[in-house]
Amino acid sequence: FNMTKVKKKVFISYRRENFSWALSIYKSLTSYGYDAYMDLYNGTIGLFEKRTLNNVRARDYFIIILSPESLQGCDEPNDWLHKEIKVALDSKRNIIPLFIEGFEFEGIELPEILAPIKDYQGIKIHEEYFEESMDRLRDKFLGAPFDYVPWIRKNFAWLIAVGLLAILGITFILQEFCIEPKPTSTPTIT
Repeated sequence: FNMTKVKKKVFISYRRENFSWALSIYKSLTSYGYDAYMDLYNGTIGLFEKRTLNNVRARDYFIIILSPESLQGCDEPNDWLHKEIKVALDSKRNIIPLFIEGFEFEGIELPEILAPIKDYQGIKIHEEYFEESMDRLRDKFLGAPFDYVPWIRKNFAWLIAVGLLAILGITFILQEFCIEPKPTSTPTIT
């Protein structure tokens, strides 16, 4: 995969009570050239579900806006947020939670099928620092190659351990095999 190419297709998932947040994020991303999708118009009966879930699969990134009550109802398989999260997880989208209004995962029980959403690193969004939050989203999360952010977070301790072992191994090899011992002078007896 190409590490230098930044993918710019984004799906924005939200509850209706977070519409103003979703629209602000949508406008911010599209103003920077991102191909963002959010279900602005859901009037196409019958095709709405297929179109929406196909857009989750077609996008590189899945942004989910989370406020304190947004995950209520996700234990129901017919809940829209449940469906969108499940499709994003199943299709291995790069998931980026945006935490607003004091959202915390602590104390929230999700169905086992949706529980992996808790493993993804996200961004806290505050109204007074919205532009700074969007800069961070674009630079640190959407600027990362696909699957980079969750992979690093899940494997961080392992990566550190491997790095330290590699340094210790190289140090040992250099000391044992590459560094010649200094000659010692022997006293002469006269």
